[in-house]
Amino acid sequence: MRLLYFAIIFSLAASPILAAEGPLTAADIKQQVIGKSWSSTTARGKPFTVIWQPNGSGTMNIQGVGKLAAKWQLKGDQLCWSVEGMASPECSKLTVSGSKLTFKDATTGKVTNVYSAAK
Repeated sequence: MRLLYFAIIFSLAASPILAAEGPLTAADIKQQVIGKSWSSTTARGKPFTVIWQPNGSGTMNIQGVGKLAAKWQLKGDQLCWSVEGMASPECSKLTVSGSKLTFKDATTGKVTNVYSAAK
């Protein structure tokens, strides 16, 4: 029984705990996204991880490319971010569905990426 208890606790600890389903507010973003490592793939299928630090900086590490410096700021309930080499920042509305974090373009509403907590 103890083994089952520890297995349940371990699996819960390893899973990201995100807000109830739906859009994230600025406060939710600060609490649940900032300071954590997230993983996804680029439009060209390259795996990457990103972390947005509380001070407005960040790092994106793309497989086969390396580490790129990032910056972010909140504008209302939108996360506006850029990575070195980007022409201009991208502002996104974030939503949660289960353990997935979805970024939607703040202007068009189009999904631009879906993230999972990095392992």
